[in-house]
Amino acid sequence: ELPPGSCVEGIVVAAHPGAVTVRLDTGQAVRGQLTAGSYPRPGARVRVCFDGVHHVDQRTLHQPRRPSFTPDDAPDVPPPPSWDSPQRPATFSGRLHLPSSDADGTFRGEADPIPASPSQLLDDGTRQPLPLYPVIDHQERIVTGRAYSGTRQTSGLAPDATFVPLLLVAAGRPPAERLDDFQFTYAVGSRVGWLRDIEVRPGGLQERDTLHVTSPWAGGGTEEVTGTETNTGRVYRARIGTTAFGVNDAPGVLMTELRIWEEWQNTFEPGSRTRTRHLDGRNIEEGVPDWQRVLVLSSVTRPLAAWGGELRDAGTAFGTIITGRPLEAQVFDPLPAPSAPEPGLRWRSPDGAVTVTGPLTGDPADLTGATLTAWGTDLTEGSWTALRDAPVLDDETQTWIWDRVIVLHEAGGTVTALRPGADSETVSRARFEAEILRVPVGSFQRFTSLGAAHHSWPPQWAMALTDTDTRALTVWDAWRDARQRAPEPDAQPPHWYWPARPRRRPETLPPTAPRAPLGLTLADVLSARDEESLPRGVGPLILPTRVELWREAEQTWEVSEAARATLSRRILYAPAGWPDELDDRVRTPGRVRITYPDSALDAVLLIRALLPARRPVTIKVNGTAVPATRLGHNADARGWHPALLRTGLSGTVYELDSPYVLSRALLLREPDIIEA
Repeated sequence: ELPPGSCVEGIVVAAHPGAVTVRLDTGQAVRGQLTAGSYPRPGARVRVCFDGVHHVDQRTLHQPRRPSFTPDDAPDVPPPPSWDSPQRPATFSGRLHLPSSDADGTFRGEADPIPASPSQLLDDGTRQPLPLYPVIDHQERIVTGRAYSGTRQTSGLAPDATFVPLLLVAAGRPPAERLDDFQFTYAVGSRVGWLRDIEVRPGGLQERDTLHVTSPWAGGGTEEVTGTETNTGRVYRARIGTTAFGVNDAPGVLMTELRIWEEWQNTFEPGSRTRTRHLDGRNIEEGVPDWQRVLVLSSVTRPLAAWGGELRDAGTAFGTIITGRPLEAQVFDPLPAPSAPEPGLRWRSPDGAVTVTGPLTGDPADLTGATLTAWGTDLTEGSWTALRDAPVLDDETQTWIWDRVIVLHEAGGTVTALRPGADSETVSRARFEAEILRVPVGSFQRFTSLGAAHHSWPPQWAMALTDTDTRALTVWDAWRDARQRAPEPDAQPPHWYWPARPRRRPETLPPTAPRAPLGLTLADVLSARDEESLPRGVGPLILPTRVELWREAEQTWEVSEAARATLSRRILYAPAGWPDELDDRVRTPGRVRITYPDSALDAVLLIRALLPARRPVTIKVNGTAVPATRLGHNADARGWHPALLRTGLSGTVYELDSPYVLSRALLLREPDIIEA
């Protein structure tokens, strides 16, 4: 029903005595009574208002005739099919992730076999590395562990000594050879040089504090010194020798005079300059009368402004003679590592029903020597992870339950899924690879640590590392994830196909709907070395705040709250309490101007559009034709599809000129993208 004064336009698809069936621009099919003087035929454009149907297309205005259909024969105009996909754009580790699908429905993403680095995702969306030996306690909402302070060193060099880095090489030789003469060559064409008369003595002090650190997800961590490790260094002293003219096999001549000189050079990078300090030597009385380049003491490159008063023009500037000053270098052995903490609780879920106990390790997913306990079931060895189960509506409170959990474990040849209040499910590793991860058998390596220290554990997806990439797992949804047609020849798992799949998402799946092993499926293929940097309670996409429709007759833009509500439909993202709001029954025309509250550097839009089968599609964004990347296992079929538009544009306002109607247009949230 329409309130007085409001109208919706559409096309007549069938005529009846005194009435017509109209396919509205919103996609709905309605039957309305004709107003006086209106006699539209099928194909005519009409306006459906509170008082009836008005014929607005004067080119098709005609006198009444026999209806083309009787009321009982009026067709039920089938809606175009709707398709969906768990894929979505994202930024992982500062890298832009843009999924796609092949014509046969195979998911594509970024190839990257490098495992994720364990990190903690704080409530404000920032990431920080986990401390050493972390204990991750979601029940107390805090991570504790160990860290080390920076190393402090006290010099043991003589007050007037010149530091000679080459002595560090001599000190690194086997102990029996450390005090032997050390031969070196400074540069091509130079004489052979020697470090002679090497001496060693204790000298200097090295210190490092051991810290107990706490890191609440809300921020404001602490550090407490629990111990200090120290050791004494060694100071090496030597003299410089070189060969006399015509003598190349013995360190016959000691340098009796030494000097340091500087060489200033411009670099290939504009605005910088390099200062190199050389050590020269000579012995006039014993056949080395000219200054010889002996070795490099240092080479430093800085921006011009950073040199301050030290900066000199490019060229050579001689320094001072340092004859009589000792040549020394200081060496420290590595500080001893403190003993590891005793095994114990190292991970706990918010409700305490899932725990990991055993040796404390830097990788929360590694269960070597540890025990995973989930709702009374113990599992050991291998690796583990977790993801969000599908939300359910509480019948009593009529509120959604978002924090349902699935725990996954792999060890040996078995993969196990655990849910509270249900029996565990297991599949072979080979079947898990072929039917869920959709990779060749033998490709799955392990579950990664992503999500273990997520501020809203568990995250939406679980992550599995393969030989070529990281694969995200999500809960199986037969309507979303099954293909309608099986390929020829049909060699795929039967649950991948559902010939009776409804054209629109049903409120309740029929009992004939297929189910995947473990109730899981592939969500995406990506490169994920770190957490997705989203603040707690914030979704991965930005909703429009203003939508304007182009009115051709008036040649103007018109603000439409209904269109804004249509294009703002969210995707399922349980950590932020986002429900799946997919609804293709209401849509907007293809020419819209959308305003978002935040800007993007490289705007990526996730849209839903009514697309033709197979052929490539482009949509104009701010006047530029942008290819639309279809998503999902049914990407080549006609109907409603999720698709990506990578615009290459920045800003908050985007004008879409599309020949296809839309039912969603969300902007990717872009935290700290460092490469695309």
